Amino acid sequence: MRHLILISVLLTALQAQTLQELIQKALTSATSLAVIEKRIEKKKKNEKSADIFANPTLSIAKNTLPSDQAMSQATVTFGQKIYWWDKRKEKKNVARGDVEIERSKLQRAKVALVAAIKQQAYRVWEMQQLLKIVDEYMELTKASEELYESYSASEDMGKNHMGIMSAKLSLSELKIKKTRYEALLEAAKKRLSYLVNDEVRSVDVQLAVTELPHYDAKEFGVKNADLEIVRNELRKKDAAIELADTNNYPDVNLLATYAYRENFDDYMNFGISMSLPIYSKEDIELQKAKIAKLEAKRKEADVANLVLRSFEEQYALLKAQYRIYKIIKEETMPQIAHMLEISEAMIQNGTSLFEYIDILERKLKLDEQAVDAVTKFYTAKSKIEELRGDLK
Repeated sequence: MRHLILISVLLTALQAQTLQELIQKALTSATSLAVIEKRIEKKKKNEKSADIFANPTLSIAKNTLPSDQAMSQATVTFGQKIYWWDKRKEKKNVARGDVEIERSKLQRAKVALVAAIKQQAYRVWEMQQLLKIVDEYMELTKASEELYESYSASEDMGKNHMGIMSAKLSLSELKIKKTRYEALLEAAKKRLSYLVNDEVRSVDVQLAVTELPHYDAKEFGVKNADLEIVRNELRKKDAAIELADTNNYPDVNLLATYAYRENFDDYMNFGISMSLPIYSKEDIELQKAKIAKLEAKRKEADVANLVLRSFEEQYALLKAQYRIYKIIKEETMPQIAHMLEISEAMIQNGTSLFEYIDILERKLKLDEQAVDAVTKFYTAKSKIEELRGDLK
């Protein structure tokens, strides 16, 4: 039996994956990222074709006049649109802007995926720690009950029945907690498996609150993925303004016609045609493009402000969880440990099991709060890293 347990433990350890391994696997296999990558490919095709000339036109015509008349002819006309100077380049710039926007959206999706994986892995760690704590307290409660019964005189068992019942009730509550934590752990693993796009049975995550990290707020204005999206949108708006401006200068259509006449000399016609921008539609489109750029500028300022405030919010939560953890570990836990020592000594005299169980339950709550503080500390940290655009 011991060999089977050892083999099971070894297999579980071998299956455990580090957080970075899960992140790398997700970044290479996530279907949500693949969808955006396909969109980028499509936008690249648009960029490739943006500055290509329009197809030439070819028309053939024959009138119905008799061939002995000079106006009787069959014509072949070739036409080609020639874009105004720099218009093709600006079209390409607009199309390139679409590509860059999709690339920044892909980066944003990667950053969000990494943050979600971290947070779910921390959730798995939390449930695993809580299960360890519950198992430990179940053993302590059982051992305390047995010890209490062995030290209590048989004639005192009746009056100390309340302490024994308290221990049994505490055990029942611990079993309920264990069942709930097991279900939450399984749910967290399933959610993590979905994010990674692969089955996750065990995660090798080590979390400890040792020191409070510090950040440079300027980093968030440079690396934030949402800001990069709006900045690429702004660059596209600049290109759209340039393109709208060139539309005030009409494109030229070059025409060449060859006329065949059966009884007279053939001849050729050459000409040009162009639209006349006399109704100010192009000016209106230019103004619309400039307004769109102003909207993009305001959006950039709004997103920059949101990123900064979100960082301040998450850092405040980070500091709060750091303080809570320190209070529990450095102030409250030593007091509880001292109370338990006193209570354990009293149990050996056959008294105070009820008080001992009560102290155990208080310590259990504090241990749970400590685990909760660590999880929330790292969750806030992951959200800050997401704001900073981290991919690890």
